Amino acid sequence: MLSSQEYLVPQTVAQLMSVSLSQVYTWINNHELKADQVVNGHHRFLLGKIKVFAQTKSIELVEQNNKQRILIVDDEPLYTAFLKDALLENYNDVDIDVCFNGFAAGLKMSSFKPTVVLLDIMMPAVDGLEFCEQIKQDPLLNHTRVIVMSGGIDNDMKKRLINEGAEEYFEKPIDINKLMAQLDF
Repeated sequence: MLSSQEYLVPQTVAQLMSVSLSQVYTWINNHELKADQVVNGHHRFLLGKIKVFAQTKSIELVEQNNKQRILIVDDEPLYTAFLKDALLENYNDVDIDVCFNGFAAGLKMSSFKPTVVLLDIMMPAVDGLEFCEQIKQDPLLNHTRVIVMSGGIDNDMKKRLINEGAEEYFEKPIDINKLMAQLDF
């Protein structure tokens, strides 16, 4: 367990808060998150102050030894089974749940509390873009990492997804090695 007086690097802060590293730098650049030390341009944060900051953002810190939680949202059962198996093969300490549409995923968010959502865009009922918007507009969920996957969308849609808070976009079939690099657990 980390000491409250221990200095943390931005990557560790991102992991503790279950957000992307780019989100941490956004908070830094917007002067919301202030470094306790800057050594040669590198930011360092005291854990105690990160806990206070997380409370102001309504973010529950993930303990270092807690499992990451991944919610796969895709209407293709064979594809979700493939993704789940690939993730479990590569990560020993991760909880994975699956929803086959955005409506079911919306209901699952508060009980499962995923750290990452792997989200298909083209789905019945609530589509992926709408679901991403809902996550990022909810102050209790907006820290959740959203990684989008789809069979082929245009550049305008990719830009919209990134603007709505998606961390990354992957074409289907997804390259598992690239996904693992993005997840970086």
